[in-house]
Amino acid sequence: MSSLLFTVGSVASNRAWSANSNSSFCAVGYSPTATQKGNGINSLYPTYPSELRIFNSKFELKDNIPLPFFPHSFLQNPNNPFELIVIEKWGIDAAILDLKQKKIIKKIFPGPGVRFFGHGACLPSGDLLISAMDDKKAEGKILVYRQGDLKESFSSFGVNPHEIKIAPNDPNKLVVLNLGGTTKERQGLFEPRIVWIDLKTKKSSRILKSKMSGGPTHFAFLEKSADQLIVGGTHTTPAIEIINGKEHSLLEMISTSPNNKTYETLNFLLSQDQFKECLVSCPEADAIFSLDLEKRKVKSIISKFKARHIFESNGKKYYSYETHKENRSHLVGEDSKGWTELSIDNFGNSPHIGTFGDPTRN
Repeated sequence: MSSLLFTVGSVASNRAWSANSNSSFCAVGYSPTATQKGNGINSLYPTYPSELRIFNSKFELKDNIPLPFFPHSFLQNPNNPFELIVIEKWGIDAAILDLKQKKIIKKIFPGPGVRFFGHGACLPSGDLLISAMDDKKAEGKILVYRQGDLKESFSSFGVNPHEIKIAPNDPNKLVVLNLGGTTKERQGLFEPRIVWIDLKTKKSSRILKSKMSGGPTHFAFLEKSADQLIVGGTHTTPAIEIINGKEHSLLEMISTSPNNKTYETLNFLLSQDQFKECLVSCPEADAIFSLDLEKRKVKSIISKFKARHIFESNGKKYYSYETHKENRSHLVGEDSKGWTELSIDNFGNSPHIGTFGDPTRN
């Protein structure tokens, strides 16, 4: 299993560009019948059988692992790098996969009246946290699992929590993005929120109302600090939020939006000097934006059709784009000649791509 590679959500950085700049395997979900479009925040997402596609660092397909559901995101277990956690969004399915056995070894469920909301985080203790929504109580939840069994839950201090991450400088601090409720509901608990939670007390230590009109969806830590974030989400123009301690600002990358269109800034690739250069993908804008976070300005706009994910693997930059007509994603890599599409038959079509390190090196 040496030199394998996986694909997942937003990518943070602490090397030349990406945290996984020396990643060795990549995972993408694929289903010929699935769609990346949900049925709405109050609907149960249909479950589609799929497969997890595992590529090596040269993006050669190495394994297919059957799944009874369509994965939204993926996590590698830091205590057992041969285990991968795959999580559904809008649904009630998640699972732990064994990469050596190439199969599901434990199915994970959210409990009655609760549905997963797409993302998770692993604690140093080995416990797993997953964002979820309790529809009966109309409250966001963080579910806590031990060896795949549900042990407890606590409030996300908002509704429809999506991406969650453990603070890089404090394993007892969790950051949660709550998308919020519908437009008519957006007051109090239903407003879009960025929340910091103390995992010892399960209480919020800070609640910040998001400046995104459609709510925050994905984020990355800056400078390995829980108090420095770049946040993407849905807005009336391509935009990001920058949180630097008490400072909280919105950077709109295009000043006007035609035809009342909405945009989602999806993921980030941070340079070593993170405030000097950051790449942000926005599929609705058909663009990758190069930003100077320190000066709060757009340095350049790279026109890339439906650019969804941008990441680095083994020193090279890549981005994926999707075509709903084909119901699959394409992968494009940067080389000395510019950007060239890789010849991969059915790369995959899961909402996220995850790059990970080689388990044999741990």
